[in-house]
Amino acid sequence: LASPTSSVASLSTSTSTGISSLSTGLSSTDSSVASLSTSTSTGISTATSSIASLSTSTSTGISSLSTGLSTTNSSVASLSTSTSTGISSLSTGLSSTDSSVASLSTSTSTGISTATSSIASLSTSTSTGISSLSTGLSSTDSSVASLSTSTSTGISTATSSIASLSTSTSTG
Repeated sequence: LASPTSSVASLSTSTSTGISSLSTGLSSTDSSVASLSTSTSTGISTATSSIASLSTSTSTGISSLSTGLSTTNSSVASLSTSTSTGISSLSTGLSSTDSSVASLSTSTSTGISTATSSIASLSTSTSTGISSLSTGLSSTDSSVASLSTSTSTGISTATSSIASLSTSTSTG
């Protein structure tokens, strides 16, 4: 049971040369860096973001597969863009601002994967890699590639609340 919870003005940056790196944090400032928050769920994976959250990343790997239940709730100013170079890509996000990058969000879940976004969300991801789930909120402009993924063999809950920035880079 892994429950990484982040709240206010924290910046978590991870660099992984393997597979399954999880980066979760909050930042009250703008960012233009590449972020990777990685998740592969064989159980229940819940990524919840609420206010002014930016999750950005760039991943290079091999394909994408989605199996199981995927539930995405979106409420305000919804922008959903998906491009799949594999199987089953899901891109979901809310955006009240401009975005200038290609959004590819792929999630791999053999259990139940729930991505919930609420206010001023911008989810942009470019993935040519394995199991990418991009979910985030942003009240500001962003021009970077966003990829948010998590790896859980049980129950993984990543919760971000205010001005969230999750940053990491994975080449595995």
